[in-house]
Amino acid sequence: MPIPGKSPKRVTADEAMSAIASGDHIYIHGLASTPTELLEALRRRVDSHGLTDLRPMHHIIGKKSPWTDEKYFGKIRSNCLFVCGNTRNLVKQGQADYIPVFLSDMPSYFYDKSFPVDVALISVSPPALSSPNIPTTHGNTWIHQSHIDFLVESNAELGTPKQSALSEDEIKIGKLVADNLVDNGATLQLDLGIHTELLGEGVIDLVNKGIINNSKKTVMPGKLVATFAFGSQKLYRFLHNNPMIHLDCCAWTNHTDIVRANSKMTCINTGIEIDITGQIVSDSIGATFYSGFGGQTDFMTAAPIAYDGLGKAIITMTSRTTKGQSKIVTTLSKGAGVVTTRGHTRHVVTEYGIASLGGKNSGFPMLGRLSSRLAVPITGKFPKRVTADEAVSCITSDSDIYVHPHASTPTELLDALCRHVKRNNLSRIRPAHIILQGRIPWTEKEYWGRIRSNCLFICANLRPLVNEGNADYVPVLLSDIPQMYQTGVLSADVALISITPPESSVEVNDRESMPPPPRGEPNEVEKAIGKLIAENLVEDEATLQLGIGAIPDSTLAAMKNHKDLGIHTEAVSDGVLGLIDAGVLTNVKKSVMPGKIVTSYGYGSRKFYDVVNDNPLFHFESCEWTNRPEVIRANSKMTCINACIEIDLTGQVASDSIGSTFYSGFGGQVDFISSASATYDGKGKAIIALPSRTSKGKSKIVTSLSESAGVVTTRGHVRFVVTEYGIADLGGKNVRQRAYELIKIAHPDDRQKLEKSAFQRFKCMPSL
Repeated sequence: MPIPGKSPKRVTADEAMSAIASGDHIYIHGLASTPTELLEALRRRVDSHGLTDLRPMHHIIGKKSPWTDEKYFGKIRSNCLFVCGNTRNLVKQGQADYIPVFLSDMPSYFYDKSFPVDVALISVSPPALSSPNIPTTHGNTWIHQSHIDFLVESNAELGTPKQSALSEDEIKIGKLVADNLVDNGATLQLDLGIHTELLGEGVIDLVNKGIINNSKKTVMPGKLVATFAFGSQKLYRFLHNNPMIHLDCCAWTNHTDIVRANSKMTCINTGIEIDITGQIVSDSIGATFYSGFGGQTDFMTAAPIAYDGLGKAIITMTSRTTKGQSKIVTTLSKGAGVVTTRGHTRHVVTEYGIASLGGKNSGFPMLGRLSSRLAVPITGKFPKRVTADEAVSCITSDSDIYVHPHASTPTELLDALCRHVKRNNLSRIRPAHIILQGRIPWTEKEYWGRIRSNCLFICANLRPLVNEGNADYVPVLLSDIPQMYQTGVLSADVALISITPPESSVEVNDRESMPPPPRGEPNEVEKAIGKLIAENLVEDEATLQLGIGAIPDSTLAAMKNHKDLGIHTEAVSDGVLGLIDAGVLTNVKKSVMPGKIVTSYGYGSRKFYDVVNDNPLFHFESCEWTNRPEVIRANSKMTCINACIEIDLTGQVASDSIGSTFYSGFGGQVDFISSASATYDGKGKAIIALPSRTSKGKSKIVTSLSESAGVVTTRGHVRFVVTEYGIADLGGKNVRQRAYELIKIAHPDDRQKLEKSAFQRFKCMPSL
């Protein structure tokens, strides 16, 4: 909307910069739109008026940054939303800061003032800012001139990237991707793309040849969608007033729901380093910050769960650096930043071929019957009543078996399976499962090499087998597991499940008691954490996601004075019972299934099972639905509380391993943490909770993660971190500020050591 009676004042660049004072936060337009004349004028104003503590915030500056000279240290300090070549050395020297943030989240941080702005320096096309070299583009990119205070005429040419010839290896990688992974009719996101954050001139020839016509797209068909463009003058001429081009805010182009809605969404991104578990480093070389998150995570997480089921997420890299070092490593370099977790990585391409890390695509005999509802009966078919030994007799060598987890672990069938394997000398039996409870008979040595678990989440009774090499770990998000079975990425010849009467005959009338979870009373530290969360981060009428354990139970126990709370989670246990009885957990204010406690599974005491039994308050669904991003985001005041093993000073969270020792899995942590921060009502909260120290007195807040640690929640996702010493809000903060906030909630005896090591790593003291 225009501002009535207001128009911009036409001034020189120096006159425009007279509005800037010491301490101002300045937003700077990036890439091709970098306002170089204004930046030079800003530098001159600092020189002539002695300004200090200027804090410019920007993405990639398209031309040389004028404040790299030492005389500007302490006067101008960049906050880099993406570290570019112009500012990389400043960040490395501790004279500029890096904010780990997703491209899609940047606008929201400006809207809620997490990123304060006093002045914005932007470039626009005529008639507003009269630069004849800036193309006029279509889309959601227009600003009325009444919203501009000062207008500076400029004839400067737009910035262009440095171009170099493609190497033979890069050509091979491109051919492998094009020939094997890009289908006809696909929608592409890549450094140059069709629905992408960044558009380059590589598209021009394909448009001219009619290959890129956008006719098969489901989101804005006929349009080439992007957020920004960077290329040669040829590209800028191509963009000018071209109705095929639609530029939009990155909050929309990179929005999970929008990316998923595209047909055959194919995302092609690059990495700096990958370890042999599939963790991708993209924003740093070791501990040296190199670039940023950009849109990689936005697209890499959304493409594999595209609504048409045909999306692909691809990471490309040459096998070696220019110095001959392998980019595929056993263990990531110390301090490296994981941008794409091993739970998200699917296809990796080097010049030597394609690695599909999502699992082998094999036949799935049960495919047509896989459904959480199974509403249509099979006419004339009934289960055969048999003994456990008779039931497992259908299993042969080289079989993939799905095993029901948690309280539903079919222990009698597992015992019968081991007897069957031993009696008939079977081998290559591959049970896949999440957390199994009770005694697992194939942990005994006589079954090693015959029965080998594929753990979708590592449980305590199989943890030794995984770390001794006698069982395997599949890093996978809980929400992705059903789809992987449906598409054959994970296969099953037989499923061993537990169900309620009268269908229990399918399970050979297993009458064993459901195993309760091992648990003790929360300690004082866990109670303190729960109280901090309940009193400071959980609002009345919030919808909660929390797991099973001491901290979730302590948090629930501290909420007895709250009103109208709701539950939407993957796991529910005894902790909810007291709040139900107290009338606190009513679910009436929920926006998704109001009046219901929504979950995928329950695990607790006998009392808990008695309450759940035939109780209409509880609604159980497939984790594919409960953990689906758009479902989580639709919940009102969605508040997610998850635990972790270790967190570094940049905010990287290790949750599935202790160093190189695999400990648990991804579960639903990433599903909820990533979605809660982007809820539709804008009131979601993502919380990581952990004691400040291990039981052995070692700090869980560390300068760099332990060697080989698995990053489950990236530093781009983390918002609130809670220990018994307080709450750290990392949202919108740069790594220096994050270190300051995290050290404040570390154990008092660890803070001085952390400050010293933080200075050594970041070359500056942690501070706000």
